[in-house]
Amino acid sequence: MKHSLLFIVLISVISCTEKLPKYATLSGKISNPDSSLVLKIYNSDYAKDIELNEDGTFNDTLHLPPATYELKHGNEYGSIYLENGYNTSFTTDYNEFDKKLVYNGDGSDRNNFSIQSYLISGHHITQDLFETGTEKDLNSAIQNYMKDFEELTAKYEDLDSTQIANGFKDMENNIIAIKNYFESKQAIKKALPVGSPSPKFTNYTNINGGTT
Repeated sequence: MKHSLLFIVLISVISCTEKLPKYATLSGKISNPDSSLVLKIYNSDYAKDIELNEDGTFNDTLHLPPATYELKHGNEYGSIYLENGYNTSFTTDYNEFDKKLVYNGDGSDRNNFSIQSYLISGHHITQDLFETGTEKDLNSAIQNYMKDFEELTAKYEDLDSTQIANGFKDMENNIIAIKNYFESKQAIKKALPVGSPSPKFTNYTNINGGTT
């Protein structure tokens, strides 16, 4: 009995100390893929092309340092966090790349949180808001953006405190940029209201000499 217990303990210790694979596995499917049938994954320190099958499926192993990587397929882009030992997959549709992008497996909460944060921003902060919106409209959009973002952080349980803190910091920086851009658009509208005459350019040197 003692020998059996010792054997079980040894097996448990060995299992716990087994090293993770020195590579990441990335698989998935891109529906309606681009004719290139190539998925590029890269950052400043790493780059690899993954070949897709005719139906858009793919499966490959990657030897890479832990980092966030850019994804590119045809004219569409995305991002993904990977590290060695991960077994990760994603599915999407080339025609709606961002909206249909869903991650599964290791790091899925982190990656899904990233893409959903981006989509929430685009949902509330639109070009129409900058073109025709009022300051009241802007403030309402920002409040809804912040509310949805906070709910998003509670949705993904595997996010750690650093990821959440970085997400809030990115949101705050995004809001500052949004307000600055809105103010610049408002200033232009005030300086050049709709229907006002075009500015006259006088006393400028022409390309062939003389002035206008």
